[in-house]
Amino acid sequence: MNALQEIRQRNEEYMKNFSENRMVQLFKDGRTPEGLKEEIIQYGQVWSDTFQHVVTMRAACENDPAFRPAAEEHLAEEIGHNQLLQKLHSGPPKWDPVVAASSSWFVHQMQVLSSPERSALAHLVLEGAGTVALQAGSLSFPESEYFALHDEADEGHMEMGYAQLAAAPHVPAAQILEILEKGWKMVFELCNRIAQCAETAYSLRADDWQVGVGIKV
Repeated sequence: MNALQEIRQRNEEYMKNFSENRMVQLFKDGRTPEGLKEEIIQYGQVWSDTFQHVVTMRAACENDPAFRPAAEEHLAEEIGHNQLLQKLHSGPPKWDPVVAASSSWFVHQMQVLSSPERSALAHLVLEGAGTVALQAGSLSFPESEYFALHDEADEGHMEMGYAQLAAAPHVPAAQILEILEKGWKMVFELCNRIAQCAETAYSLRADDWQVGVGIKV
């Protein structure tokens, strides 16, 4: 097995594990209440907004001619997608310090990583996670333009990353595998936290409703 094959195999394993993430499972579960799904979207909006900064920062920092065209293409295709998610909830984004800090970590990595590492984090981790999460989300929001658009696009963006690494004159395999591990840990915890916040908020909303109708005191 060569380095690129190992990178692909490892990333596919991470994607499989990510399918067990709590947020993904809530999207897949047909019994998840509509109110809980809306809470997930409201907490997830912070990450969606920050992802715009991730792809912008990557394009701004990328000066390697072997990687810059894909970074610019990725940015052009992602611009404004967070506004489509905004249409799925009626309130403002819900802020949580862990979600905000975890999201900001990805922006910072685009400033400090090498070009191959940036590509792996953006295309293999984030688009890989997006492929899993958004396919699940399309089950909860079958009429959503946001989920339909990403369901089609994210796998292509992930393959773009593999193609970049394959074309690069040198792939630092150890560093790529390390950023895959770190990136997947971060995105797993980020999405778990979104689900945790959403479930807590929905539970409190249900308690408030029960108090209002005199069921619970």
